[in-house]
Amino acid sequence: CTGLIEGAATAGVQIYPNPNQGVFTVETGGKTSVVKIHSSLGALVAEYQVNSGKQVIDLNGQANGVYFVTVSFNDQPVYVSR
Repeated sequence: CTGLIEGAATAGVQIYPNPNQGVFTVETGGKTSVVKIHSSLGALVAEYQVNSGKQVIDLNGQANGVYFVTVSFNDQPVYVSR
């Protein structure tokens, strides 16, 4: 399930595969961005500065469950995925 914040359709953000087994890729259309991963309780699990427009994220060290992925450009969140 994914949810988009206003402006995400033109942001070029892709997260795949979804669902996954703990490893997934975030693509930001070549833009520099910040990707934050939060647990279902709201705790920040990981944060990545993505300079190349593409980041592979491995959450295999985390407990099984639902995590929220937020992608931000210039401190403005544009994409949230669950």
